[in-house]
Amino acid sequence: MMNRISTWLLPLRRLLVRLLRWPKRYGFGAHSPFAYRLITDVINEHKPYYKYSTLRQEEKRMDSSTLPQGCCRETLQMKRLLYRLVNFAQPSNALSVGCPTSAHLYLAAAKQGMNFWHASSLDELFLDADEPVDFLYLHDVNNPGLLRQAFALCAERTTPQSLFVVQGIGYSPSMRQFWQELKGDSHVMVTFDLFDFGLLFFDPAKQRQHYKVSF
Repeated sequence: MMNRISTWLLPLRRLLVRLLRWPKRYGFGAHSPFAYRLITDVINEHKPYYKYSTLRQEEKRMDSSTLPQGCCRETLQMKRLLYRLVNFAQPSNALSVGCPTSAHLYLAAAKQGMNFWHASSLDELFLDADEPVDFLYLHDVNNPGLLRQAFALCAERTTPQSLFVVQGIGYSPSMRQFWQELKGDSHVMVTFDLFDFGLLFFDPAKQRQHYKVSF
């Protein structure tokens, strides 16, 4: 049964999580240099990238009737983080699975020359043989079954530099359960729980570690 999410409760949950995690906002407790850099220089970085204004203008010209509403819809803060994450990961191939979203503008613009694909369903998820998945964005909080299947396919194509991002890991019991499954996956080494997003890293040289971060 599809687990619909109460949009009026979501801001309250988000605020409570941020208050509880506020001491970790600036990397406190992150002993790994990699984790500290990600938290301070990417997740909670506020540099005014010059493309932000251009992307915002392009976004306003989009047909809003074709975009998701409610919990599937990313805030501006979330879309800008997606931009920074791609900029950080520098992937050659990036894939988005889930609802059509204006966040695709931010993902595609973050690295020049990157191959970017979107699939709304598994039927649209076509990967060439041996094509690595350097960056994956999973975003359909009302259909964790789709996200679970897409992850299973793409997890076999990761590299040590791959980064997977999952939207809405704290939004519902079914998404929280999915996040626990991802943390326990044998491919996954390091995770960051941001409530709105979950970040997954796959480098086997890193010590297995799970972080909760205020965003």
